[in-house]
Amino acid sequence: MGRPNVSVTIEKNRLNRQTAAADGISLLYVGLPNSYDLYSTLSTEGMVFYSLRNAEDIGITKALDISNEILLWEHIKDFYTNAPEGTALHVLAFEKSTSYQTLFTAPATNVLEAYLAAQAGDVKLLAVVPNTDLADSTTKNNMTDIVSALAFVHGFAESEFAKKRPLLILLEGRNFNPSGSVANLRTITNANRVAVIVSRNPQRVDTLLTEGIENAIDMAAIGFMLGKVAKIPVQRSIARVKDGDLGWVNASFSGGNLVSSYTDGELDALNDKGYIFACKIVGKNGFFFNDEPTCTAATDDYAFISHNRTIDKVVRIVNQVFTEELSDEIEIDATTGTMTVTTAKDLQNKCENALNQLMTNKDEVSAVDCFIDPNQNVLQTDTIDVEVLVVKKGIKRQFNVKVGFTTSITN
Repeated sequence: MGRPNVSVTIEKNRLNRQTAAADGISLLYVGLPNSYDLYSTLSTEGMVFYSLRNAEDIGITKALDISNEILLWEHIKDFYTNAPEGTALHVLAFEKSTSYQTLFTAPATNVLEAYLAAQAGDVKLLAVVPNTDLADSTTKNNMTDIVSALAFVHGFAESEFAKKRPLLILLEGRNFNPSGSVANLRTITNANRVAVIVSRNPQRVDTLLTEGIENAIDMAAIGFMLGKVAKIPVQRSIARVKDGDLGWVNASFSGGNLVSSYTDGELDALNDKGYIFACKIVGKNGFFFNDEPTCTAATDDYAFISHNRTIDKVVRIVNQVFTEELSDEIEIDATTGTMTVTTAKDLQNKCENALNQLMTNKDEVSAVDCFIDPNQNVLQTDTIDVEVLVVKKGIKRQFNVKVGFTTSITN
């Protein structure tokens, strides 16, 4: 026991500090005037940051936002309001006020495609920030432009997927109020790799307008949403109530109207049409995202952001596993000429072990299964067919609860 003494130990993991996740590596594709101090570098080489301070040290400042009447520092600040420091945020620029349709049509896509190729698939999330001038806001980068561009944006995402660089694209729906006939993003096209946000924090917008950034009047909180998506694991919804409210005192649509000025029925209809916005939840303080829809039918397997992020991670892992096996020899059953059962099982186990280690054990999926039929004539085809099935995590989007009196309760 020894002499009387005070023993002091240091406890760890008490601050619930977060670590940056590779699944949250993001790219902010931002419209800037060519007079912006860093335009030449940002529009050709791009930059990557790991904190707001990191971006400020390079020269991306609030003062530069104000003098150029754009939002870059603002969206980076919003990103790191949600995403932990250390999360990689790439920034690449295009000429301010380029329309969405032009932006995602060749040859305009060449710079973006080259940048993503240089990152070798590391970028998982792409958010587009047009910074449209007020003079162009009625024709460019609003919902009319987005509707006409959805097929092009989704086509770009599909092209990236074909190059083994799965990507989710988030668009800023500027200058939007849900009045009159509102486009149904769920039925226009099967753009299940694209999502649109149409609301923001009105108090922050008032401040930006006071500071002289006029085009902030049409903004949506795209940097904020990007940081929210980047922060959470792939299977999780940005609307998860347990994660807490957004920290906003109020919420408006990007056209300026307060969300509270619309009825529950109107907001439900907007939700069903595939828009992402902030709203109140009965019994909770603060504002929360309504849901996480992508621009496709609700019956699509990839009708939600978390569905896309989950399957994209599966795809990356499976690709990595089987890339390691390329051009390797395998054992052949001498009596059948097909691969041995042991060989098939070995490949199945490698795939399942990787998925279990990187996803199932992290509660990102419920179960995985890999099947390889050993009765494949690899000698003739040099090809192995593989089937990978994943049981995703369920998300509780609706509760139907019956409440009533009873004369007795039997346990």
